[in-house]
Amino acid sequence: MNFDELINRLGIKEYPPGLEEIFYSLGEDDGSLCNVQKIRDIEERYAPLGEYIDEVISGVAEVEKSEELVLWGRLAIKYNKNVSAHEACQFPFPESDGSKGRDTLPLLVILDEIPSMAERYAKRGFSKDEILAHISNIKRSLWIMGLYFGKVMLNKGHYNWLCLYTKAMIFDHKAFNFQPNVWSNNVIYLKNRKSGEIIPMMTDGCFHRCGLPLGTAGAEDTDGAFNADFVETPELYIGHVARDGKAERAISRLLRADWECILRPGDDVINLHIPRDVDLSPEYVTESLREGFELSKKYYPELNPKFIVCFSWLLSTQLPQLCGESSKITFFNTRFLKYPFLDRGTGCLAHVFPGYQNEPVDSYPENTSLQRGIKKIMLDGGYLVAGAGIITEL
Repeated sequence: MNFDELINRLGIKEYPPGLEEIFYSLGEDDGSLCNVQKIRDIEERYAPLGEYIDEVISGVAEVEKSEELVLWGRLAIKYNKNVSAHEACQFPFPESDGSKGRDTLPLLVILDEIPSMAERYAKRGFSKDEILAHISNIKRSLWIMGLYFGKVMLNKGHYNWLCLYTKAMIFDHKAFNFQPNVWSNNVIYLKNRKSGEIIPMMTDGCFHRCGLPLGTAGAEDTDGAFNADFVETPELYIGHVARDGKAERAISRLLRADWECILRPGDDVINLHIPRDVDLSPEYVTESLREGFELSKKYYPELNPKFIVCFSWLLSTQLPQLCGESSKITFFNTRFLKYPFLDRGTGCLAHVFPGYQNEPVDSYPENTSLQRGIKKIMLDGGYLVAGAGIITEL
């Protein structure tokens, strides 16, 4: 089977540069995708699957029935060997058709990476117990897939998530997952040299008249839209300041003598990820953030992170009113200095209504005040729009 035949059979439309060349270099020893004994050996040493192992091995049998799935999996394994986490996330998989073979294929590729994953974490100084805890995220993803879809599988989103772990570019500490990264968003943060006030200023983008990025859920019409033009001169920062998570239509001209730029594209940061069952008690959150920030500098000394940043439905500007001033979610939410973030308003659904995210809104459960509040917003035609921001003080 040649490369064109393979991608046509699998319905692959886009793929990383050089993938075809890698395909034609595949040898007999490249990739052991369906080696059940190897999977059992990995399970015995690292325990990535736990109670899911028998179900996964039955998925191996389904993959083996398809020549094209075996070839694509072997290709993924070889492609992954010497690429970054970002590049690994670019590898495409055939869309799920409900078959066990396609649902299992991404997981088998991840499993092949585990010995290399352990080595990468060890080289950064993580202990054996910490490494095993990071590997256990594979089992956790399978648990989450079970909540979402009711079966053992790995979708592309969770494959991409696990690639951060296989490349040792994320670590877990107490409440959160910490991902060293580079700031690449269309916003800078400015700090007043006298008062200490910190404000975000947009450097690009098209915005709805309400101040949210055009295309955000509930902000799609173009009437009154404006572009966030930005100019930086030796004397001035000229652009649209953001307040309360929305860009101001008026243009601000801020003197560089009065304002210093404390975060701009290209700076090192720590992306904060929030597990679905996290304890958001304020003291525990503070402890986790402070320790995680310091550990990131220990384990990733090549980086010099300036801030912790986050993009999440838990940063929605609507949540404080919805949850109340005294809630743990509000305490967490208001730690962040927010800027406008393009969001389709569906990011909360799988977390708040697992298993119902593709069902009619009126069927969503109402077991918690959060579920009831978000359901009401959606029944009224609205959305819970995610937010983004940085923590300026730990």
